[in-house]
Amino acid sequence: MKTTFTSSMTLLRCLLVLSASNLLGTTALAQTKPATSIPDKETLSSIIGGISATVAGDFIIHFDGLPPGQKVFEVALDQGMSGTSTSTGSAPLSLLGSNSIYIRGARFGHEGDSNRAMIYDGECGGGAGGCSGKNDGGHLFHPGEGNLLIVSQNNDGNNPDNNYEGGRLFFDFGGFGSGAVDVTSLEVINTVGKGAVIELYADGKRLKKLPIPQSDNEGALSLIEIGTVGVDLMRVTARGQFALNNIAFTTP
Repeated sequence: MKTTFTSSMTLLRCLLVLSASNLLGTTALAQTKPATSIPDKETLSSIIGGISATVAGDFIIHFDGLPPGQKVFEVALDQGMSGTSTSTGSAPLSLLGSNSIYIRGARFGHEGDSNRAMIYDGECGGGAGGCSGKNDGGHLFHPGEGNLLIVSQNNDGNNPDNNYEGGRLFFDFGGFGSGAVDVTSLEVINTVGKGAVIELYADGKRLKKLPIPQSDNEGALSLIEIGTVGVDLMRVTARGQFALNNIAFTTP
């Protein structure tokens, strides 16, 4: 598999060089390699598709490295997410531009407003008293957890504030690898409200709906085992303040 992947990568680089040279009008290459020999868009897509299909590995979305208060529209390898491929390495994902997972947050009753997914500093500067936001009260103080993802109350990046009514967080895996992943688990913090759920979808069809246990203690952390394959969209819904972290998944 390694030999096949290396050969494909070498071929792809050559094709990209030839395409670029043709576009820039490089006469030397044009004389030695007629433009008619450059594969069309469909052929290049076929080559790229063959490479991306070999990507497989273990990944985790931890939001580390992103500044607190930043609105999150997507995460990618080394940008809020890390992982190790078990077949060809992570290079093909970066090369093909298919390494992004798109994220959106929405408050209850405000589904049409702007994205409310925001980074929250779970370290709170070293103590619960340093937690930002008027509604949190230190409930999201979790030393060792690092960054968390919240639904923002007011979209103020200078003072991240967890929405007191809760809301929904969406994770679109359609732009990562083959477009479907196997979701393993995630961490949920401070789910004191009733009716919190995780829903997993493929091609618009719901695969699984998992209840999130209601916490008896403000700020409690729960690890939710999911174990669902072929997911292209995940939605987490909770009433009351909550946060997510360490979303683990694999690619087949």
